[in-house]
Amino acid sequence: MGPMRDEFITADPEEAHAFLRETYTENTMRIAGSRDGFRMRHTATDAGSFSVAAMTHTMAVEHVAQPLGYPLISRVVRGKIERETGGETVRAGHGDMFLVAQPDRPYTVRWDNVGLQLIRVSPAVLAEVAGVSRTGRLRFTSLVPESPASARSLAATVDFIASGLLASPEAAASPLLISGATRLLAGAMLTAFPHEADIPAERLPGPGSTATLRRAVAFIDEFAGADISAVDIAAGAHVTLRAVQHAFQRHLGTTPMAYLRRVRLDRARQELRSASPAHTTVTQIANRWGFSSPSRFTAHYRAAYGELPRDTLRHG
Repeated sequence: MGPMRDEFITADPEEAHAFLRETYTENTMRIAGSRDGFRMRHTATDAGSFSVAAMTHTMAVEHVAQPLGYPLISRVVRGKIERETGGETVRAGHGDMFLVAQPDRPYTVRWDNVGLQLIRVSPAVLAEVAGVSRTGRLRFTSLVPESPASARSLAATVDFIASGLLASPEAAASPLLISGATRLLAGAMLTAFPHEADIPAERLPGPGSTATLRRAVAFIDEFAGADISAVDIAAGAHVTLRAVQHAFQRHLGTTPMAYLRRVRLDRARQELRSASPAHTTVTQIANRWGFSSPSRFTAHYRAAYGELPRDTLRHG
């Protein structure tokens, strides 16, 4: 089953408040201005490990909320918004992006007739991409992007996922593409917002890490078609994330995820060789093996095998 899409529309401010309280977190809301012509619309696509929502709200609001429990990015599409949390105030206008609050802190937001995009990413995926183990801790040190360039990169990533991947039913139905999109979004978020990671020191394996590599490779061979991450590969090899990364770098000069991508490329090639051009497309096979961009898939494929994937499909 692919991502879940939901839409909520109301002309009742109290109903709007109840929806926000149920969807996000417990809060109190003070509303100002005329209720005549009030409208709120909230549309969301929830992929499990991340969600992208769009909200419009036509009244002036002060929204005092309890901790969310997860990082939430807000992007101003229309109007202006002011956010206070932990003694820090952010005033944002059209195009600005910011983190609403630290996941464990309450916050206050004020807006008047706004349009917002709201992006949630799983804390577990953020920690994984940051290289934080289960006993470590990830904390954002600023709730505004590090630079305009990093903010633009994050916005472009969100747009690619929202208007590209999620807009294609075939692509959105691929667990591998959704998994890749989640990690892409997490990486863009970590690049944009300064953070610190508390990573406990671990003793890395020595020459005996060949056994680690063998177990990891066997795990990848078995589960290449599933939604697996570097953390899953480490667990399958019965070692820590840092240990499995060290083993791949030491013996193969690559990373676990790069090795996984090559295995998936090989599996895609096998399918292209056996498939019928009348019933199968290159894009279908690429999507099935986690390659969301046809041009990038073609580039990787040509570099690896010296021919275009369409030629493999046509000639077998």
